Amino acid sequence: MTALGLDVARIRAITLDLDDTLVVEKASADEAIHRACLLASARYAVHPDRLHESLRRVARERWYAAPYYPYASAIAISSWEALWARFEGDHPSLAAMRADAPAHRSTVWRGALAAHEIVDDDLAGEMGRTFIEARRSLHIVFPDVADTLAWLLPRYKVGIVTNGMACLQREKLHGAGLAPFFEVVVTAGDVHRRKPDPTIFERALALLAQKKGRQRTELLRELGAHPDDGEPVGVYDGRYGPFVKHGKVNASLPKGTEADQVTLESALALLEKKKAAKPRRRKSTSAK
Repeated sequence: MTALGLDVARIRAITLDLDDTLVVEKASADEAIHRACLLASARYAVHPDRLHESLRRVARERWYAAPYYPYASAIAISSWEALWARFEGDHPSLAAMRADAPAHRSTVWRGALAAHEIVDDDLAGEMGRTFIEARRSLHIVFPDVADTLAWLLPRYKVGIVTNGMACLQREKLHGAGLAPFFEVVVTAGDVHRRKPDPTIFERALALLAQKKGRQRTELLRELGAHPDDGEPVGVYDGRYGPFVKHGKVNASLPKGTEADQVTLESALALLEKKKAAKPRRRKSTSAK
């Protein structure tokens, strides 16, 4: 079997992106900024959306003008990530970002307020703290990720290859509860180069090659032939528990149902329900 010119049967490892692939990134940042802007709109005659736009503009302008921005660009640290990242690591540019972070953030929030003729340093500080607290609480996983990982993990070695700082991307993984699923995580900060530079993929593939492959699914019971094509229908044991399988269609057993309780008829019903489920469409997102 081939897809996009590839021999699918020969695939042994798969790498996934993180931001706006597994976890919601830009919309989470927007929500955190909005919560901070609501503080100002409650005290001054400023619309939170207009203040939000000013905040984005000021954050970009100061971030792009910073002396350490060439490194930030090289590993893809966005201007909004600079408002809450810890900047952990030994690289000289990360050390400079870490030292400058309090002044940078204060300047950005005060500058956004000043764009609307508001001078209130206490409010600027409160908005900055509110943003950080909100952003650290918003680690949202896309709804189709659980099913996707449940299918991939028993079959392939799976790793994360993501742009951004090592500390921040791993914080997102842990916050979203996804860290235990990936033995290999390589960030642009680990190799000091962003995708699509081949270095980051070479590092991930080298690490994946050192990992033992996940155990393949095990057939527990063969239930009989499918009435449509005569192909076998069976109950299998997978990483996340037993499931029924026909061809390429897998369906998990309902909670509380044991493998020996499944009949061909009940398996066919589960498979038909799985086939009828409509896949969700992912909204496109802007780049950092």
